[in-house]
Amino acid sequence: MKKLVFFWGLFAMGLIPVFAQQPLTDSLALRKQQETLEKARLKQKRATEKAMVKMEKEKSKAEKAQKKAEKELRKMEKAQDKIDKATAAVSKAENRLTKAQKKLEKMQKDLNRDIDKNRLSAEALTKARAQIQKQQERIAEEEKDLEKAQAKLSKLR
Repeated sequence: MKKLVFFWGLFAMGLIPVFAQQPLTDSLALRKQQETLEKARLKQKRATEKAMVKMEKEKSKAEKAQKKAEKELRKMEKAQDKIDKATAAVSKAENRLTKAQKKLEKMQKDLNRDIDKNRLSAEALTKARAQIQKQQERIAEEEKDLEKAQAKLSKLR
């Protein structure tokens, strides 16, 4: 009780501004708290901006990668088309070669049959041999074409 009276006495004399100190410390604490909140908001704002910039960069990287992948896909499709065309050319060359070989075999069989029967004159025999020679030359050309087509196909693969 003595202490209480003592403090009231000091207060009455104006030596301790008790009520004045209380609001002053509250306002300082409030100001510090507001400054802390403002700093936290600024930090959060900066972090959000950084995250947005980072997301934009990642988004642009992803778009570039997608465009690159699409371009690569188109290249692969074009290459596949070339391979398909070369494969078709090889197939055609093989078919022509097969036909030419069958025609040559038939001509040779006919010639052998006619020779066996002694029906051909010397002139007809020479003519038939010339036709066979031409057919063999065509076969050689077809084989060259086939080799070229196969080389092109293997190069594309």
